[in-house]
Amino acid sequence: MTFNASSHGLTGRDPVVASHAMLSSGHPLATEAGLQVLRNGGNAFDAVVCAAAVIAVVEPSTNHVGGDVFALCKPTSSDVEAISASGPSPQQMTVDAFGDEIPPYGINAATVPGAVNAWETILNRYGTIDLADALQPAINYAAEGMPVDYQTAQSIKDAAEVLAQHDASARSFLPNGSPPTPGSVIYQPDLAETLRQIASGGSDGFYKGPFADALVRASEIDGGTFTHEDLSNYACTVEPPLRTHYHGYEILEQPLPSQGFLVLEQINISEGFQMSELEFGCADSIHIMAEAKKAAFADRLDHIGDPRTSHIPINQLLSK
Repeated sequence: MTFNASSHGLTGRDPVVASHAMLSSGHPLATEAGLQVLRNGGNAFDAVVCAAAVIAVVEPSTNHVGGDVFALCKPTSSDVEAISASGPSPQQMTVDAFGDEIPPYGINAATVPGAVNAWETILNRYGTIDLADALQPAINYAAEGMPVDYQTAQSIKDAAEVLAQHDASARSFLPNGSPPTPGSVIYQPDLAETLRQIASGGSDGFYKGPFADALVRASEIDGGTFTHEDLSNYACTVEPPLRTHYHGYEILEQPLPSQGFLVLEQINISEGFQMSELEFGCADSIHIMAEAKKAAFADRLDHIGDPRTSHIPINQLLSK
């Protein structure tokens, strides 16, 4: 790999270099946990699942065990596979329940969690360690405490009014009734117990165990529609990715219901222009990219939905 001086000037940061392996995440504790998996002989898939689980603990405003996963996975022995773990709405939920828009928070803003099943699927298909080992660092941070960074402290402070409305969230994120300060340590024993149940029972420990019971009870209390069947029937999908080509390069994206096709459609539109002859960031290049984005997002509004229930002309949308 070679670098030039302009790489520093554009970003204000030096390039990251490594002699053995790299792993990137949104939090240094998650990155370090994943790197330790690599040092111990695990592969990239093991490391990513471990880091994702730690993120669910140390950066709760961006990811959690109730979240989703989209992953493009390239095992050495086969082609790229797309893991899609974007959970559907509960079966009993209807469009009429929302009014003008989906609420910004609360039980009716949530879909069936996909992350745990995706973690297990990734490790079973491509990994070398089991889910229990991958989750251990996350369990440790949840049970033994995590130091709060400035960004997380601010996120919790911004959401304090909402977090205070529920005993469980207040217990974890508002110790002594107020948001934590940067550098303080917070403990998440409820999350630690849920992670232990997943570690011992696999994804069934999440979708069919005590957590599932607690989620359904909370949903009933809060006016939601989650049922045990919504959780126990969940499974992520493994499919071929969407593909296009741009001047000899192959670009892969997540299949529906992800919006990855937006990137591919914009690339296809841009390929009709001589972008390489334009200066980076000039008005003409920005104009072309903005118009390509507008066209792609117009197609999203016209066509995109759940491919299991809607006919979506994805081949036409991605046709050159």
